[in-house]
Amino acid sequence: MQKLEQMIGNTYRFEGRKMLIHDVKINGNKARLITDKDEVELPLDALDDYLPDFHLVESNALVKNQDVVDVIIGGTSVYTRLQDTLLDSIQRIQSDPGYIGQASAINDTIKQMIDLEKVKIQTLQLLK
Repeated sequence: MQKLEQMIGNTYRFEGRKMLIHDVKINGNKARLITDKDEVELPLDALDDYLPDFHLVESNALVKNQDVVDVIIGGTSVYTRLQDTLLDSIQRIQSDPGYIGQASAINDTIKQMIDLEKVKIQTLQLLK
């Protein structure tokens, strides 16, 4: 199972197709790899026979960096609030064109917050 979990976030070539592994689900005696293309089902008892057929094309180091994952997951409520604020601004602009100035200021502030999050992620990458 650990080998399968390590595949998440990476791109592989398998049976002539290039695919990005998004998730792994275990159902009974089968492993289901959820990819950007479709799903690949593999028998758990023959997993070691199939895994060599997955050839790594591109590795996503961010997914493997637990600190980065924690920052992203931990900041979900902030992102939700930012998204709600932006959607609210759009609705208010549609009903009141005079709100555009305030919405522009909100937009600039959100861009600065996003830039701060990018710096945080870059700093975590340098620390690893």
